[in-house]
Formats: sequence, C-alpha cells, structure tokens
Amino acid sequence: TTVSFKGETRLRGKEAKRLREAVAARLGGEDIASALLPSKADVVLRKVGGGSSAQFVFVESECVLVQPDSRADVMEAELIPTLQSLWRVGTASAMLPVVLIQRPVAKFVFRGADVMAPGVHSVLPARGAERPPAVGALVAVVAVGNPSACAVGRLKVPAASLGVLGRKGEAVEVLHYFGDCLWEACGSPRPAGFVGDQVMATEAAAEGAASSGDEEEGDEDAAQAGTCDAAAVTADAASGSYRPPPRATGSAQAAAAKEEGAP
Repeated sequence: TTVSFKGETRLRGKEAKRLREAVAARLGGEDIASALLPSKADVVLRKVGGGSSAQFVFVESECVLVQPDSRADVMEAELIPTLQSLWRVGTASAMLPVVLIQRPVAKFVFRGADVMAPGVHSVLPARGAERPPAVGALVAVVAVGNPSACAVGRLKVPAASLGVLGRKGEAVEVLHYFGDCLWEACGSPRPAGFVGDQVMATEAAAEGAASSGDEEEGDEDAAQAGTCDAAAVTADAASGSYRPPPRATGSAQAAAAKEEGAP
C-alpha cells in the first residue's frame, strides 16, 4: 500500500494560527506548537483522494500531523502527530502519553501488529499530566532504552492493567508505525538506534529499566500473541474515518485467539 497525495492547500496566517492554537491546547503546549508550526513556516494541507476525509498537515515538506476528519473544525478535530513530529520534539511524552514496550517487541510493531499486553513494560503519562491516559487516548509507543517513538496508536485497555504479569490481549491499536506507507511517503527517515527491524538502546539510564530476561519474555509472548498482516495508515473511504486496514484473518487470527484463551 502506498500513499498518493492529491492536491494541496496552503494555510494563510489566520488559519495557521488556529491550527497552532489547537496543537498547543491538545498536544503539549505552546512550545510544542511553535516547534511543529513555526510562525513563518509554509503550512500545507494535503489529501489522499478516494473519498477519504482525512488530511495531512505538512510543514516545509515534512508531514507533522494527520487530521482524520477534515470536515471538523480544527479546534475540535482529532489531531494525530506523526512519528516525525514526535522525533522532532525529542521526547514523545512531551506530546502524548507513552506506552513503553520491550525492545524485541518492536519488530512486530514494524510489521503493522497491534501492541499486545505481554510486551508492555509500563505506561507513562504525558508531560505535565496528573492522571494516566484513559482508554481510547492517543499514545506513543516507545521501546525501552530508545527515546524515539516507533508507533502512534490508541490505548485499548486501562493503563493500570498494563505492565502486570499475566495480562493478555491487545494493549494498543496501532494507527501509524515505523515502516508504514505514510513513513515511506515522507522519505523513510530512520532515527538513531533503528537498525533493520530492531530498535537498539541509545540511553544507558533507560537500558536498566528492563532486564534482558524481561525482554526475552516480552519477545516470546508477543510472538505467541500473533502478528497481523502488514498494515498501513489509511483513510476508510466508506465511513470517512481514519483507521488501519483489517487485521489478520484465517490461521493467523485463529492462532492469536487460541493464545489469548478464546473459545
């Protein structure tokens, strides 16, 4: 699957200012908004056609945000930061709550799999947040020891239930990930420590947060939980909503269900 952008609209000063205000209100404050949308930057909106209502926000040729429903007012619409946005600000928690995963689990995420609960190390609130993220909240998926996000998704279960031994099932529905069609359309950038389908540690302090035994267990559990067909961040033309394509079917789905104890 590939992304083919069709048409573009340049935001005027007042429109760009409203977008900046929306980012500041929901994605980390004025410093984040200024970093993503500098006051004199060229801000362009692009769509993908095919009946989709999603639009992509580009700043100086770099996609920084996805608005699933372009028909909604920007002050109320959901805004999904891209991986490039999270990498630009340096620390993913500056914009979103973080689901920290064991590093070996990243290779499944890179194939489009959702994050399964056994592979989760912990959940961190967004910077300045007093409470953990609620079910349904957007989250950044980050591997232990490397600050660069490897996916953006939606939390499927209460944060307090993750990082607990024996927990099974989906933890995060992945919407956008390293290696997907949007990443490719943006030039396939690769942050430090992303080598092949592996994420290597770049932070010595964070490295000690999980033992090698924990990582091996997370890797094994993630494999048992099953992966899905390679997914891509797409727009559902029929409903006008922004969501990944259908997950694995047939034998892959049956295997995953069996491991989760489904009847």
